[in-house]
Amino acid sequence: MNDVEEANIHYLDEYLEAFYEDKAEPKIAAARKILLLILDFRNLEILLDHDSLMGTITRTLQEEYKKSTELSIYLLCCFYILSNYDHCHDFLLQNKTGDTTMKILEYQIQRFDLLMDDYHYREKQIPSMPKNKQEAAKEVLIKEVKKLNKNILKQDKVLYIAFNTLLNLANDHKVEKKMVKRNIIGLLVRMLERNNGDLLVNTLYFLKKLSIIGDNKDQMIESGIIDRMPRFFKQNNEPLKHLALRLLINLSFDPKARQLIVARGMLPLIVNLLNVNQLRLLVLIELYLISSDSRLRNAFADTECPRLIYKLIIHFPEPIVGRELIALGINLSAGRRVANIFAEGEQLDHLLQRAFKSGDILLFKMIRNISQFSDLTETKDSFRAYAPEVIKLVMSKKVNDDLKVELLGILSTIQLGDEWYDRLKNNTFMEFVSSHLGLGYVEDDLVLEAVCLIAKMAENDKCLELIAKSKLLKMVFSIFFEKSDDDEYVYQILYIVYRLLFKDLITDELLANSRLMDYCIEALGDKNPRIRRLTNDIDDLIMEFDPVLAEKN
Repeated sequence: MNDVEEANIHYLDEYLEAFYEDKAEPKIAAARKILLLILDFRNLEILLDHDSLMGTITRTLQEEYKKSTELSIYLLCCFYILSNYDHCHDFLLQNKTGDTTMKILEYQIQRFDLLMDDYHYREKQIPSMPKNKQEAAKEVLIKEVKKLNKNILKQDKVLYIAFNTLLNLANDHKVEKKMVKRNIIGLLVRMLERNNGDLLVNTLYFLKKLSIIGDNKDQMIESGIIDRMPRFFKQNNEPLKHLALRLLINLSFDPKARQLIVARGMLPLIVNLLNVNQLRLLVLIELYLISSDSRLRNAFADTECPRLIYKLIIHFPEPIVGRELIALGINLSAGRRVANIFAEGEQLDHLLQRAFKSGDILLFKMIRNISQFSDLTETKDSFRAYAPEVIKLVMSKKVNDDLKVELLGILSTIQLGDEWYDRLKNNTFMEFVSSHLGLGYVEDDLVLEAVCLIAKMAENDKCLELIAKSKLLKMVFSIFFEKSDDDEYVYQILYIVYRLLFKDLITDELLANSRLMDYCIEALGDKNPRIRRLTNDIDDLIMEFDPVLAEKN
């Protein structure tokens, strides 16, 4: 408090005169006085109106930052305090505050590199020295380490103040772009190697701000930022973990970043944070972004993620599972290995029971993925056992179209054999299916799922005969010609055609359908490999029945 009382605004010119002294001590004392004046908001207007204050401070800092770290700290603090006021930014920029601060950062990092290089050089020289000199060299090195650590502590203060000043000035997007051109991103990425907690918090926040811009994000990834991130998830420091996650989320919109995160072994570290309530939402978002890459989903099977997600879904306190949580569950269940984990033991039963009780559409979507991607015999048996409940629910009037899409999707993966025939010969079920084939009257997604269900039932010979004689086939072919540019529609309907030809049902009628046959021939060169393989099989069957027609290809 005595220092505050000794700093008097009326002596400002005297303080400024001290900057013209040759020795460092008067300059440091004057810088400290001016800082105390700036800290008092009441002095701000007078200080900003002063003709030579900022010019003198800037000039002194430009001349002295390589000579005195202490003086640099006080003068940079003056910049930092003023940068907290938006109306001071133009004033600071006119006095080249940003340029001077960038130069100080560049110098400090170069100086650190030189000191570390010198230390490592000396360390490597010791083993090659005569043994009688090694102990003395080690003692000298220990003293150098202590000196180096003191320098690093001082340097951390300079870096913290300088980056904070630039962070405030970067509120202006034009100023931010200039900083990026001066390699602020490269300097910030280097800071992730430091150990000062305040500096790291400041660095992560600055990087998070910059990472919103696509080009900045790309530059961070090229600068090796992902390699420097794992350490933050191993520390017991919640603020650092929180900021690191926020930054990682911005980076993870980039496919290369997602691949690097998994390749560098960060996935288990991030998954472990699901156990931290305060970080769980951010972790779910980050894991969702990683899992959006289908090539990375199986990597989750080697972590505790599937089992933790299952528990969080089952024990979710609300009837409808939170969107971030279920979105991750949906992505993960679209991978074979993870889908198998979700279906282990009684887990699938519990998921189904919760879905039936709550009517949660997105939970049914996740279950649909499990039914599609899990290749376990036990999974198929479980879905077969639940088929009657699924059919009952999908046919009920209380179900909306979005839920119907998922329920029909589940049914189209279930192997029911002759049970499908028993269902299909029931007029009520037949009418239900046909009522969802009306393009223009029914949502396209719902029509597609109805077609997929018919294709599934066509795997059964008895069902196939019923389909061949029913109005379903005519409606399906009508859809085929309207949706011939949609690969999924085309594949499902061509599969029905393949089954009919394979079983020699209504073959003459199919072969006489010139429009259908022409499409099958043209599709032999389709870009979609699934359609190409299927039409090759169809062409082989056509060859058996009508070699002349088949030769048209």
